[in-house]
Amino acid sequence: MKCIKKYLVLILALVMMGSALTACGSKSEESKPAADEKTDNTQAQPAQTDAGANQTAEAQEPVTIKIFGSFWPAERTEVTDYFIEQMELATNTKIELEVPPQANYAEKLQLMLVSGEYPDVVNFPDFSDKLFVQGVQDGLFVPINEYLDQTPNIKEHTYEDAFDAVRVMNDENIYMIPRTSIARNDGFCVRADWLEKSGITPAEDRSLSKDEFVELLKFFTEGDPDGNGKKDTYGMVPVASATGYLEPVLLGAFDLLGWQKTDSGYMNPYYDKNNENLEAALNYSADLWTSGYIHPDWPVVKGYDFAEKFYAGEVGLIPAFAGYNYSTEEKLKEVNPDAACTYISGVRDDDDVLHGATQVPGIWGGWAITKECEHPEKVMEIFDWMLSDEGWKIIMYGKPGLNYEEKDGKIIPKQDDKSVVDAKTNSWCSIFMRRSTAPEFYTSTMALDADRQAEVEGWIKIAMDSVVFSQDFGKKPDISNDAAFIEAENKRQEVMTKVLLGSADYADYQKEMENWYTKGGQEYIDQMNEYINLRNGD
Repeated sequence: MKCIKKYLVLILALVMMGSALTACGSKSEESKPAADEKTDNTQAQPAQTDAGANQTAEAQEPVTIKIFGSFWPAERTEVTDYFIEQMELATNTKIELEVPPQANYAEKLQLMLVSGEYPDVVNFPDFSDKLFVQGVQDGLFVPINEYLDQTPNIKEHTYEDAFDAVRVMNDENIYMIPRTSIARNDGFCVRADWLEKSGITPAEDRSLSKDEFVELLKFFTEGDPDGNGKKDTYGMVPVASATGYLEPVLLGAFDLLGWQKTDSGYMNPYYDKNNENLEAALNYSADLWTSGYIHPDWPVVKGYDFAEKFYAGEVGLIPAFAGYNYSTEEKLKEVNPDAACTYISGVRDDDDVLHGATQVPGIWGGWAITKECEHPEKVMEIFDWMLSDEGWKIIMYGKPGLNYEEKDGKIIPKQDDKSVVDAKTNSWCSIFMRRSTAPEFYTSTMALDADRQAEVEGWIKIAMDSVVFSQDFGKKPDISNDAAFIEAENKRQEVMTKVLLGSADYADYQKEMENWYTKGGQEYIDQMNEYINLRNGD
């Protein structure tokens, strides 16, 4: 009852804080298994008593595991059913899924948690969810450490930092099976035909220098890349900020890598009052804007609308994940059949290093085992199977015979029947789990020839190899909910936006940072350092 009361209080608090959180929030996928060993039954066996027979039958009875999770689309496909069937066979379990509508999953999750009736395992789309943290504090969710040595696939295909992210009590205990994906430093999808006309050639790792990037955007804007004799194109349109404010076009190129260790503790350059790299990044972006190389809709573009500018042939490049290059090209060709896409991995810093940061260490939520679970080892076995070669093959390719054929050890996807493709694409398999080590996940069912598939996977690998983890792991210190701090943070972002648009300069930003520090900024930095130090054991 005490636990339930705490959840009721927390849920009420979450509702009351909703608008405040929105105001301060920031910023969004082998070989066959060995045959089972068989026991030699040719030798005589001792007679089995009735009690022994009953024990054997009981031991062979499948273990029921109840899973509460968020999946989409709403309808289970044939591939989903096949995946669960194979999962049950491999682990001797019976899976009972409770899948609330995705649109109100958070609400149903809250109601389940206050009901006092818990499943064996619960899905949290965000590893920092306050309800998850509260559940850990109340003892509702149990550590999984003792089972990890029996789950080699989870250990192999999960970032170590992802495990660190779910040590929510800042001790050695891990309270969630991380649902990982590849962490990456994304680059740009670029018009291949326009790039060829520019005469600029990316380096072997598909990167550009800062000067080359400027020259490329200049050509896309002033060089009539579409050949229509009109000045109606622009270099790029940056991705829209989740907060509605703007950020520098390039971050890694100026060594802006989020929260990293410095001589005076952990610091994010955004909050450093005298950071030369931030000043240079702001001025570089402002120059691109005032030169007209950025699409004029940048300040007002929302969500993924920036991509529409690319499809329409208005800009030469957009920020993009390499794995979506092919689908982006398909959409582009709907407007211009002669157009083609390629990839630029990013812009190098002054030391010719290509890198960029991510706040989230390759984790998009995960699965927490409740105290009501009688067989936590079975839950771990289930999720470990998903990342085994057997399970991963289904996640990658779908159901044999339906989605693919296998000839001479080679997988041949069936692409002709849309309903068959949709049965794989819309399955729930990859929503359960993904490997952190598999760029081929994004190309496995694409209609690509071998060379193009290898090319795209190579681009993804570059993005994986150049990523740096910001040490905050998406954590928001408690002070971030304070009204005065929220106002100061919004004002900081507003002034940064003005600098980027050329209506203020870096001195104005520095002045605003003085106000930010007096309105809770120093406390924000101190709380973040405390969190990172505890997690890292510093």
